[in-house]
Amino acid sequence: MRAQGDTLLIGEIDLVTADTLDRLTGGHEPPCVSLVLPTHTAGPATRQDPIRLSNLVRAAEEALVIDHGLTTRQAADLLLPMRNIIEDREFWRHQSEALALYAAPGFSLTLRLPVQLDEAVTIGPSFRVRPLLGLLAGDDRFYVLALSVNSVSLFEATRFTIAEIPLDSVPGSMAEALAHEDPETQLQVRAGGQAGMFHGHGVGGEIDKQALERFFRAVDRGLRTRLPSTAAPLVLAAVGYYLPIYRSVTSHPALASRAVEGSPEGRSPRELHAAAWEIVAPTFASARRNAEKRLKDALGTGRVATGPGKVAEAALSGRVDVLFLPDDGPAWGRVVNGDAQVHAQRQEGDIDLLEGAAMATLGAGGAVQVDCGAEVAGAGAAAALLRW
Repeated sequence: MRAQGDTLLIGEIDLVTADTLDRLTGGHEPPCVSLVLPTHTAGPATRQDPIRLSNLVRAAEEALVIDHGLTTRQAADLLLPMRNIIEDREFWRHQSEALALYAAPGFSLTLRLPVQLDEAVTIGPSFRVRPLLGLLAGDDRFYVLALSVNSVSLFEATRFTIAEIPLDSVPGSMAEALAHEDPETQLQVRAGGQAGMFHGHGVGGEIDKQALERFFRAVDRGLRTRLPSTAAPLVLAAVGYYLPIYRSVTSHPALASRAVEGSPEGRSPRELHAAAWEIVAPTFASARRNAEKRLKDALGTGRVATGPGKVAEAALSGRVDVLFLPDDGPAWGRVVNGDAQVHAQRQEGDIDLLEGAAMATLGAGGAVQVDCGAEVAGAGAAAALLRW
């Protein structure tokens, strides 16, 4: 078991969080260079990835000199962290589906990403973060409660990560949970079998269930104070007959209908994550479909904005509840006095209006769905479900 608080990444990736976006959108001195490169994890294509990155870096250097007025030396210095990666053989042994590389004066960041992205070079007054939006930890957040009579562990997870979190007020075992009981009625716990053997006074099965209920109630009371007030799914990892008993006592609003069955003792966080994700993945897919249905139902009511201009205006005014972004190129333009101007070609001072809309939506507590929505609304570029 890893130390509590350590985050286990599932695969050779770098975690993308709100802090990652904060680092990238923190007002860096331009020019800001953003490179995206599809990568490979195995096979002959892996040998071509460093060459392709070299070509992208060379193209960025030329653009910095020709289009942005840097000297050849300034451009080379700015992109040196990217160029150093090209020759790092150990780095290329640990890849996922894509790389996103960022460089600005005094700043650089490299991210290995678990999604396929198109090759691209973008240079401007700010970094291009739109390819990262679908990876924000939090969209698919869930919890795993590994529960046996001998031990209790709690994990916070996303599609690509899992981390054990401190129990705090959650009892760490049945003995701890029931330690306050009268010795005449206290359950006696003994080692034996995967889930542990226990017995008490009275008719065995009836007392067993009652003791488990008291144990589980104590765990659930602790979870109420340990977990935030959230509907994030909670997956139980335990022997199969624990699930209906735990369900009968829990107050958690989103206990998964299935459990990771079998004793969790001795199972690694990676194993628990794989089994739990199979259980919760349909829930997240359903939530996405429900959001799209809400968008469809709201068409014609005045609570839907379509197209990059209207979407950007609504997002900057804090009106967007759910933003639906297509998986295509940028929508260049600017917002002046609350009115968006959309340009067919990028002009000096333009931003990607949809990227700006996404950041504004997240900052106002809204949600962003990537690679969907535009076709639902017939917008062809973007759509937003509005709060008012």
